[in-house]
Amino acid sequence: MLGADLAEQREHVTITARAGRIVLACLAVVATGIAAYAEMYSQFQYYDDEGDIMTSVKSILDGRPLYDETYAHYGPFYYLLARFAYTLTGVPVSHDVTRLATIALWLATAAVAAVLIYKLTASFAWALAAYLQTIVHCRSVCNEPGHPQAILILLSMSVPMIAALLGPTGRGAAVLGVAAACMLLTKINVGVYAIGALLIAFLGLTGSGTLVQSSLLAASTVAAALPFVLMRGADWALNYARIAAMAAAACCLTMARADVRNRLNASPLRIFIVSVTVTAVVVLSLVLLSGTSVEGLVASVIVRPIRFPTVFSVPWRLPEYGVLMGEVSVGAAVIAAVLGPAQRAWLGVVLKIAFAMLMAGLMITRGPTGMVAAAPLLWVTLLPPRRDLWRADDLFPRAVLCLSATAQLLIGYPVAGSQQYWATLLLIPAAIINLADASTILTSRLRLPVRRVAEAVALALIVWFYYPRFGMAQLDASLRKYHALTPLGLPGATRLRLEEPHVRVYRDIADTIERNCDTFISMPGFNSLYFWTRQDPPTGLNTGPWMTLFDGRLQQQVIDRLAGHKSACVIYNRLVSEEWVQGRDIEGGPLVQYIRTSFRTVRTIGDFEFMIRTQRQWPDPP
Repeated sequence: MLGADLAEQREHVTITARAGRIVLACLAVVATGIAAYAEMYSQFQYYDDEGDIMTSVKSILDGRPLYDETYAHYGPFYYLLARFAYTLTGVPVSHDVTRLATIALWLATAAVAAVLIYKLTASFAWALAAYLQTIVHCRSVCNEPGHPQAILILLSMSVPMIAALLGPTGRGAAVLGVAAACMLLTKINVGVYAIGALLIAFLGLTGSGTLVQSSLLAASTVAAALPFVLMRGADWALNYARIAAMAAAACCLTMARADVRNRLNASPLRIFIVSVTVTAVVVLSLVLLSGTSVEGLVASVIVRPIRFPTVFSVPWRLPEYGVLMGEVSVGAAVIAAVLGPAQRAWLGVVLKIAFAMLMAGLMITRGPTGMVAAAPLLWVTLLPPRRDLWRADDLFPRAVLCLSATAQLLIGYPVAGSQQYWATLLLIPAAIINLADASTILTSRLRLPVRRVAEAVALALIVWFYYPRFGMAQLDASLRKYHALTPLGLPGATRLRLEEPHVRVYRDIADTIERNCDTFISMPGFNSLYFWTRQDPPTGLNTGPWMTLFDGRLQQQVIDRLAGHKSACVIYNRLVSEEWVQGRDIEGGPLVQYIRTSFRTVRTIGDFEFMIRTQRQWPDPP
């Protein structure tokens, strides 16, 4: 049995080996922490999602109700958590604090991946590989520090870890329900994917009654059809939908045909559903009690996300070979479903090695776009590494990982920016588990000392592979590069260092605003300026592409507030505005018209135009 083998391996780990592993783990955390710090504080993205999120958090802390007076793209759980954290610690909302918190979430996600892999493989080498590769893969969090995706990435990785640690028990189901509800109430589509994956995992392991089988079939059908429903009308997404649908179909088929020795009763499934419901009710009640209206909550959590693909999208064009891979994979899954245990076990060895090697190659050479092409092979994770029947405790975490990974592929729609890395994150532990399965099978007839030598060799190879990225020379180079940059030196961003031309532009804009404006807005939203100038925005309605996201009523609210400020200013960036708008006609918007007719450009600073009221003199008389 797999569980017995893992217990045997753990029992033979010597005290010396444990000490060595602890030292190596500590070195890995320190090295990756230094690398993450240098990376996080040496860049700033022009679209400023960071300032967008920070402004909404500060608005809530200043007493403006969420959604009604504070514009936000995301669900209430993130904002309740942010309010709790800032209230508890007493630190101000700033770029320095936001980025430090994001580093902590980044490292925590990698640590969770390592715990998951160690629990399922009993291998320190594979756990270290999971930690280091997750660090590498999640570096995209540096693009949007403070973004809710950092918490969602941690929760996404935590779901299979919880399944591995607690199993399909009542307690495990309850904790998974809490995590899934928090995801749902942070980003609704991500939560729906997570809940759907967990429902199929529970149904697949529950007793074979007619109702259960019918529910499993229905849920599997929805999972396979969802990509096409979600991406309908987006011509660029056809290959994307095909690959995601075939990955889901192969996983659901394998789950339905899994040979399980001890199936569950319906109790864990019921506990999971109740846990999701209760957690959602508690979170929603808290946000409603804080002043948010039901109308504002529904509009922001449900209506706006549904219409977002019509407002802004970034295509993710996936290769044709991914579709071919999906077709081959589905065919192999059908064949595996009808084979006997012995034949399926040998087919599993071949496919597990193929999946892991293909994933590693595509991850190194093509990044997330290549990794998606191998995703239809995720189902091989559900093949047992022995001819024995699965125990529910062993299959459950793999099912949760596999189904969550297939569902999470959809996160790249409609905006495939940093979301590409998030959408493919769970493919990493899946590939490592399959590689560990294959190595376990191939070395199962060897004596324990030989297997321990093989583990040491694997660990040495992993250290050798990642040393160029996290070794002393690279860390020294990263820190020297960071210190060679120019400190931004603006309020709340003292640790941030950038190229000197960018620093000069941002300092000039901030200084010009401070000397000449009693309030300001930007088009598109460049909300970090509110922190760098220590000025409050005129309203809590602040976001990047407000030109397309704000209806006439919201734009008029900003106009009404600006009307009371004779020294109000506008910061306009035409290039970034055009990138956000994507060719849509925004000239009919009241606030856009107000800026065009009531303000004039008096200075150009880099790509930014500094605008004051048309009747105001420039420069102001002494």
